[in-house]
Amino acid sequence: MKDQNGMEDSYDLLRGRLVTLAPIAEVHDLILDELARIAPTKYLLLSRYHYNRILPSLYETFTIPYHYEKALAGTKPFSATKIQAFSHVKQLYIAIGPDAKWQIPEGERESLPSFRRVLTNFVRKHRPVFPQLEEIGFPESLGYPPFDDSCDHNFWDIMFSSIPSFCRVSIHFVKPNEEEFTGNVERSKLQLLYNVASRNLSLYIHRRNNGITTLNRIITWTINGKSHSALDYHILNANLEDLISPIYGKKDKDGILRVTGPTTESLKNRLHDNLDLWQEGMYKMMFADTAGWNYKERYQVSVVLCNSAGSGKISEV
Repeated sequence: MKDQNGMEDSYDLLRGRLVTLAPIAEVHDLILDELARIAPTKYLLLSRYHYNRILPSLYETFTIPYHYEKALAGTKPFSATKIQAFSHVKQLYIAIGPDAKWQIPEGERESLPSFRRVLTNFVRKHRPVFPQLEEIGFPESLGYPPFDDSCDHNFWDIMFSSIPSFCRVSIHFVKPNEEEFTGNVERSKLQLLYNVASRNLSLYIHRRNNGITTLNRIITWTINGKSHSALDYHILNANLEDLISPIYGKKDKDGILRVTGPTTESLKNRLHDNLDLWQEGMYKMMFADTAGWNYKERYQVSVVLCNSAGSGKISEV
């Protein structure tokens, strides 16, 4: 059809549909942005321009679930598009996800050895796999493999050699209740300790009650200054139990010693007491190149507490 000016009509009256996008030119980008939000995989198929436009935001947070086949598609071997996509990943979740599923179900843990083998082969094929990675998060059960072959022994060595040194490590613990939480049990599970000791570390403590898991607190361990893997390993190993053990308060009316929320000050006092009592003197003898270092300035600890269960609000103390 032609209008009075000889131009094509933008609407087909017989078929009842638009035949050109001209009438919606002003909102065209808004419509496509909405499509990118609700159906990103369809958006990236529109054109190479749209693919490149959405890729950074689409892959900024990436999850490799323990059911990994779909997530690692295009990596056997690595395709150019997959390498490009992974170059935008800044937050990586392994075996868990950002949707509050912080624990691998008991019935699924028997598949973890094969999952670790797949990841080991995955990172070996192309390095660095995630060159812009800022944070890697995983459940503590993944960090404590039942070492059944050499692949499990090498897993974290290979994984951490392929990601940037500035990447923060976040380990998620889920416990039934605070009273049952003991740092000694958890420390025995951190077989990857040497690999994370020189990195900035966050320990997410979740509590499970009546089938509901809520974030209780986040303990942050930060290292100032250049890396010293041997010293950092010894300091973290010596203090980890004190950092993640509960802080006990006053006894209640029944004489039971109750747990109170730790504060940054209480954790810092624990750390400084340990350094003053024996650690700083001993480790400066072991590592003479650190004799002039101030350990209290080098190692910093803080805690962020949830205000209330399920509130999602947190406060720094």
